[in-house]
Amino acid sequence: SLVFNLKVATIRRYLTFEGRFNMLKAGVTYIKEVQAGHGVCAVSVNYAAELKRERTLFGSLPTIMALDNATDPAEDLGEAGVDRLRAQRFEAKAALQRHCDLDVDPGAKILIFIGRWVKQKGVDHIAQLAPYLLRSHPEVQIV
Repeated sequence: SLVFNLKVATIRRYLTFEGRFNMLKAGVTYIKEVQAGHGVCAVSVNYAAELKRERTLFGSLPTIMALDNATDPAEDLGEAGVDRLRAQRFEAKAALQRHCDLDVDPGAKILIFIGRWVKQKGVDHIAQLAPYLLRSHPEVQIV
């Protein structure tokens, strides 16, 4: 409570879920109390279903909407579009290699970690594996 300058009762009510500190709890509580439980949208139908399961922080909400990931057939790129995207992919790869001060190599395999750099996400495993990976596979570049 000293870190956030909040009363212990406030932390327990708004920032604790299943006995653990959870900052999402404040958002879910706000949605329940102010928005009657409506207003949560997940990035896919599957993720919405996963969030809705009981015993999750979001399980008590009446609705969780999902974004439709549909494409407009009128905007279908067709084969010409695919070729254009492939060309852009190689340009983007070279730009990334230059930005990261790597050798510009069209044949390189680039491994990218996108996420929070915390042990929970496995960055310690990446750090342990990187020297072996780079020695054993010289075509690999790690970003």
